[in-house]
Amino acid sequence: MTALNTYRRWLARVEDDALRAELSALDEVRDAAQIEDRFYRDLAFGTGGLRGVLGAGTNRMNVYVVRRATQGLAAYLKAAGLPLRCAIAYDSRIGSPRRGRPPSSPRRSCGWFRPPARRQSCTDARRQNDPRP
Repeated sequence: MTALNTYRRWLARVEDDALRAELSALDEVRDAAQIEDRFYRDLAFGTGGLRGVLGAGTNRMNVYVVRRATQGLAAYLKAAGLPLRCAIAYDSRIGSPRRGRPPSSPRRSCGWFRPPARRQSCTDARRQNDPRP
């Protein structure tokens, strides 16, 4: 499948409003090089994890790429007979929690879901551990 065909497929199927707006703003002729860069390959998982430019496309970091990587990891763990366990971490990058826990996550369909614990700030943790009234 060519990058342009992948772009058209994404444009027809994307549900995230911000990503849809980003893709809709691209012109197939004028922005051909940008479309090619966004869709010519899947974002690579390297030694530093899954990292890339934020944005719409298979070669960008977004909720769809994270979902696909999560699905792949769960399938590998199941096939290898390993426990379906992982740690989900967030960092300071824009949208990190949204990409870490995307809606309709494949984790649920893989039997790999535990409702998220209540997020706790450092201040809340100190209050709980403070013996003073």
